[in-house]
Amino acid sequence: MRSLPSRKLFKRFLKQSFWLYGGMGIAQVAGVIDLAALARSLTLVEFGQLALIISYGSMVSALIDFRVWEAILKFFNEHFAAHDFGRALAVLRLCLAIDVGTGVVATVVLTLTAKPAARFLLDDPALADEIVLYGLMLFFTTSETTATGLFRVYRRFDLLGLKDGLGSVIRRSLSIAAALSFGSLHAVMLALVLGGLIEALIFNGLAFYLTRRQLGRVTGHTPLDSGERRRILSFILGTNVLGTLKLLTEHWDMLLLGWFGGPSVTGVYKVALSATQLHYKLKLPITTIAYPEIVRARQAGPAHLRSTIAVLVSVSALVTLPSALVLAVFAEPLVRLVSGSAQYLVAADYFRIMLLGNIVSGLLFWAGFLLMANERVWLVNRIHLARSLSAVVALAIVIPTWGALGASWLFVFNQSIVSIVEFVACLRLDYLFLKHRFPLAPAGKS
Repeated sequence: MRSLPSRKLFKRFLKQSFWLYGGMGIAQVAGVIDLAALARSLTLVEFGQLALIISYGSMVSALIDFRVWEAILKFFNEHFAAHDFGRALAVLRLCLAIDVGTGVVATVVLTLTAKPAARFLLDDPALADEIVLYGLMLFFTTSETTATGLFRVYRRFDLLGLKDGLGSVIRRSLSIAAALSFGSLHAVMLALVLGGLIEALIFNGLAFYLTRRQLGRVTGHTPLDSGERRRILSFILGTNVLGTLKLLTEHWDMLLLGWFGGPSVTGVYKVALSATQLHYKLKLPITTIAYPEIVRARQAGPAHLRSTIAVLVSVSALVTLPSALVLAVFAEPLVRLVSGSAQYLVAADYFRIMLLGNIVSGLLFWAGFLLMANERVWLVNRIHLARSLSAVVALAIVIPTWGALGASWLFVFNQSIVSIVEFVACLRLDYLFLKHRFPLAPAGKS
């Protein structure tokens, strides 16, 4: 990138990030306390079973769910910016209907598959009810993706930060209270359901209150023409494939470890993975800001686009690199503090390995958003498909032999390879306009 980062952009991103980091900081503290309470209150087997329930439920949800927030960021955002509020409302209604419908289907599927999943994955058929409870929680929270998309469009990053912070406090405090008071997996699952319901009511209400204010007196929607409806549905279908592939790769290691190693091995690996996710979430405020900003910057011109990306990378590097070094040095004390048991100490080695993947993705995360902004959804899907297929095969070979250690190194591969390939694709397609200096053309077809 030859243009220097704009100081104005840098200040604006820092201001937006302030709210997100505030909420995320609260969420991180609540998450660590919750992890500690669960690891200390549940047995190692129960903790592993909880991790497997969450992984299985998330994978089933991903197979059915559509990431409509990305469609809201693109299509609702375009009509909203053009003050075409009737069509913006039509896009919102379509996205909300898809969100709710897929939530119902995911809950039904989890209910129907609960007994065999409990028998073969959790080694305890009596835990089928816990899987059903997790499905109910997914139903309550399914429309939150629409709400977060609207917060991004309205640039209400203060509310996104509030959602991260207050939402986490609601869910985690109920989980902590259940774990410390009852020390049972069933009590924790009930707490998760109640927390999900409360969070959904609060933030869905806020999102739609804001929408009524932002859209003014619009009471009816302008019907979408067939061409735009096809574009939206094709985009949403593409993001479904993308989200499914991402989550399948993220949870396949947990499910295989549960199958071959049992809940105990899974519980130790989950502690390392949770610690890695805490570090990964440090850059989430940047990625939250990135997609809508890249969409707008692309429309503003090549110089603005390059400047925007340079600022995003600079801020992400300031967060990702020093934190990774500190966490790697203090990995063992952190694991001991969280778990309170020597049974989990080997998780520190897995944690150090996994941090490498976070560093690569933390510097190149913007490439996928740039491809999406150019409507290269299916190109991104093909990249993730290749990664997922290779990861599934590799995990199936590695985990039976090398267990959690092999899964940790494959985590690095999975985190890094997609970002690297997407970055190369952006260079080859000249989406940064480093080879040619000409005005931006309309987004190419995927």
